[in-house]
Amino acid sequence: MRKKKIIPLVVVFILFFIFGIYLLNQNFDNNISKIIKDKTPSKIKLFLKNTVFLIPNLIREKEVMKDQLHILNEKFRKSDAEKKYYENIYKAGNNFEKEISIAPDKFKLNYYVAPFYTDEIFNNKKNGYLELYGDNIIIAFTSGKIIFVDKLMLIQNKDFKFITVDNNLSQLNLYDPNEKRIKWTGIKDIKVFNNYLLASVTEEIKKNCYATSLLYAKLSNEFLEFKHLFRSNECVDKDEGKSKQPFKFFDGYQTGGRIVTQGNDIYLTIGDYNSWELPQSDKSLFGKLIKVNFDTKKINIISKGHRNSQGLAIFDDDNLIFTDHGPQGGDEVNIIDLQNKSIKNYGWPLASYGDHYPVVPINNYTKKIAPLLKSHKEHGFEEPIYYFDKSIGISEIIKNHYSKNSYFITSLKNKTIYNLKIGENFKNSKIQSQINVGERIRDIIFDKKENLYFLYLESVPSLLVLQKN
Repeated sequence: MRKKKIIPLVVVFILFFIFGIYLLNQNFDNNISKIIKDKTPSKIKLFLKNTVFLIPNLIREKEVMKDQLHILNEKFRKSDAEKKYYENIYKAGNNFEKEISIAPDKFKLNYYVAPFYTDEIFNNKKNGYLELYGDNIIIAFTSGKIIFVDKLMLIQNKDFKFITVDNNLSQLNLYDPNEKRIKWTGIKDIKVFNNYLLASVTEEIKKNCYATSLLYAKLSNEFLEFKHLFRSNECVDKDEGKSKQPFKFFDGYQTGGRIVTQGNDIYLTIGDYNSWELPQSDKSLFGKLIKVNFDTKKINIISKGHRNSQGLAIFDDDNLIFTDHGPQGGDEVNIIDLQNKSIKNYGWPLASYGDHYPVVPINNYTKKIAPLLKSHKEHGFEEPIYYFDKSIGISEIIKNHYSKNSYFITSLKNKTIYNLKIGENFKNSKIQSQINVGERIRDIIFDKKENLYFLYLESVPSLLVLQKN
């Protein structure tokens, strides 16, 4: 008998509870909900909110706060982007000089604020890359904006004079326009090749799936019409591995994209996008150095086992020298013999002088696919000719024309140029000196005619003229 009385009460309570939750989630546009809420005494409403409907009410308030936080974040993002936009318009071209003494040499550094601004507020990206074309410095910003700067005016310290050269990059639909809010999409390097401008880009091959592509355009100071020279059918899904958190597999910053040319051949580095299975796979182009013939479009894998090579240079007719980002430490400088036709293996992610970041779980999967063995040679991989114990955020590498058998290595994290002295037969190479420029260094080029370097610094950002006094 007692059980029969309890059951209806439970049913009534459940229905009352469900109806109460329904009312909690209605706004004032619902007339029935509004009438019931208005007719219910304040004390009863407060009692019910703090007792029976406490948890549903807290959940509702949390969702409301999340929506409000999202709106505020969007307003902040837009406000911050607009601030950077107007600041850059105001400061573009401003410059200052300083001198640095590194015994026995003295260097003059002249900084110019680079005009990265675009009218698409969320496409104002500070990264950029440099090339020389006649008496112009080409700056290609990651956003796709390309300018020609009068280098003679800079060298004479007269003015930062530039023209913006229109292009068709936005019409190529390289990625969803909404992805412009993501900082890693866009141009990754440029190179003048014969009468063309080459550009490597991060491309969305299919929805949320990315790869590094190579474009080319006939050089012009009026309009650059880019076409695909190389486009992979393979891509890495941005949502890959989300179920395997806390380790995030996809990383759009690990794209590679550095370009050098030799004859009709174009060498291009392709990062691993943080997909560890790919750098050691001969069926994948990720984590590789590839060669693309400009005339035949034929592609060859030159080497594998790379993480994120963002520095590449011709060492001599037979060798390339390149850099590769380690994980937490272990940034590398490597040499590759182009006359040796076998595919050289540089070890990643099986071997590295760096360590895993704390976010990476050390489990059976990690130990198997990315043990980060410290010796490369002992495990059948190519040894770097030099590596940094602690990460410097290694970027471009270029011959130091002021010192014999030396190369400048630029860094993002440490904001420094390192002078690497190459030892005989690539043995016992060492850092001889360093120049702290005070900004993240993304690119460096040498002007043989003027005997000086131009650097792209992405913190402000700035174009730096560096010359030896």
